[in-house]
Amino acid sequence: MKEKKSVVVRKKRLSPLELGLVGVIVLAIAGSIWMLVDSSQIKRQNTPFERTGYAMGSLVQQTIYPNTEDSSEAAAAVNSEIAALENDISWRIEGSDVERINKNAGKAGVQIEDRTASLLETALLAAEKSGGAYNPTVLPLSLLWNFDDPEASFSPPEQDLVESLLPLADYSRLSVNTAAGTAYLE
Repeated sequence: MKEKKSVVVRKKRLSPLELGLVGVIVLAIAGSIWMLVDSSQIKRQNTPFERTGYAMGSLVQQTIYPNTEDSSEAAAAVNSEIAALENDISWRIEGSDVERINKNAGKAGVQIEDRTASLLETALLAAEKSGGAYNPTVLPLSLLWNFDDPEASFSPPEQDLVESLLPLADYSRLSVNTAAGTAYLE
C-alpha cells in the first residue's frame, strides 16, 4: 500500500505593511466604483440649484444646496410663500394689508392678518431700538425719489416738498393691536 502524503498548508500571516496595502487597494476599488456609480449625484450636490424671481420691488435670488431632485419643488414652495407674504404686506398690491393701512391713514384702523401684525410689531421694535434709523413708515418720502421707475430720470425732490412729508414718516404714528388683529396709521 502506498502511503498517503499529507500536505500541511500553513497560513501565512500578513505583515502590517501588507495588510495596510490590501486595505488601501480595497478602498481604492470601492472608491472608484462609488465615483462611477454616483458621480452625477456628486456633481449635482456641488452645483447649487438657483432660481431668480421678482417680488416686493426687488430681485429674489434663491440658492439651494445640495442640488437634489427636490430642489425645484423647494424653490417653488419658497416662491409661493414669498407671493403670499407679498399679497399681505406689499404697499404695491391693491387690497394688501399695508395698502389698506396706508389708504385709511388718519381715518380708521384696518383688520389685518396675524402675520402682518407680527411683522409690523417687529418693524416697530426695530424702529424703536434703532432710534428711528429703521423706519417702516418712510414710504411718503421714498416715493419722491422714484425708486420703482427704472425709466424715470433722477432728480432730487425739492427740499420744501421733503420737509412737508417728513411728519408722515414717523413710526410712532403706527399702532398695532395683535390681539384684535388691527393696525392704525395716524
